[in-house]
Amino acid sequence: MATNKGRRIVDALDDLRAELRLANQIEVLRAGASFLDHDKGERAKTETAKARLARQNQLRADIRAGLDIEETER
Repeated sequence: MATNKGRRIVDALDDLRAELRLANQIEVLRAGASFLDHDKGERAKTETAKARLARQNQLRADIRAGLDIEETER
């Protein structure tokens, strides 16, 4: 009976996931310190600007959650 001592697909996927996570974190650092900060929207005056800001804040929240980064406000 042969034994498989090769690498398991699950291990390869775990390694790939870790590499992608690190790459994403590096991109966040490249984007700047305030890139993922929640924006209170003090400058948004029109309804369109407020809606755009709400979408951006939701995207920021999703990215922070995916990268396990705590929320900060600017």
